[in-house]
Amino acid sequence: MQLFAFNHRQQLIPAIHAKKQCDYRCLECGKMVRLRGGHHRQKHFYHVQANHACSLHHKSMEHLQIQTYLYSLLSPADCILERPFPEVSRIADVVWLSQKLIFEVQCSPITQEEVQKRSQDYRKCGYEIVWILHDRTFNRWRLCGAEVFLQAHTHYFTNIDKEGKGIIYDCFAWIEGGIRQQKMSPVEVKLNFPTICPPIEKKLPQFLKRRLATWKLHFQGDLIDRFFNQDAAPFAPLYFREIVQIEEAKEGKRLTWSQLFKYAFAQWVARPYRLVFQLFLEKYSN
Repeated sequence: MQLFAFNHRQQLIPAIHAKKQCDYRCLECGKMVRLRGGHHRQKHFYHVQANHACSLHHKSMEHLQIQTYLYSLLSPADCILERPFPEVSRIADVVWLSQKLIFEVQCSPITQEEVQKRSQDYRKCGYEIVWILHDRTFNRWRLCGAEVFLQAHTHYFTNIDKEGKGIIYDCFAWIEGGIRQQKMSPVEVKLNFPTICPPIEKKLPQFLKRRLATWKLHFQGDLIDRFFNQDAAPFAPLYFREIVQIEEAKEGKRLTWSQLFKYAFAQWVARPYRLVFQLFLEKYSN
């Protein structure tokens, strides 16, 4: 599945402007594709004859919905979907021109080597890359090689489904031995608002220190942004206190009885209450 194809004049045609029963050519493999979709299904191109060697052939409906969602966040004049980069033989999912950013969506398994090579290729073209990983494959209890590599690079997760429902989110996890031993609730990220970190004047949780040292990009609503803007985010102070308590407990630091009580209270009482209240706010604030 793909959202763009070439017509017989080698012009780039979006699926929303294409016609059914007309022949088009795939951006990657050059094979024949046609339009399908309509009122109840997003319009997209499909290969008339399956070409399993073409990466665009393997795109899922979730993948297309994530691309469409990202496109809706940005100015149409400043955003290009499925833009070819012939100099590195790549086709980027979503390109934010003015920011020199590429959002790369990944719903299926991928190797660490491919993630690393793709990132390097786009940087050669002068673009930074933000990875969006679908949680049907990623953010599970065991990290894959690609996720291990991306710990030092900007990435977020998504649960956007075939109907386009869901969010892009950040999520704290305590990782040890390649296993997510403990995860906290997701927080929604707004990828149309890059943020700049202020000078560090307060003590940071260890995982935020690692992020600030390695991630080149941050966005509104992610854990870095929420930490520095706790006054504007409900329950943010409690959220980060809980993270610090998790880090201290997992790192084997001896806790006082008072600290143990606070940790247990946060885990079993405050956290469920916070989740219920957060769902209430999200439901009635829209």
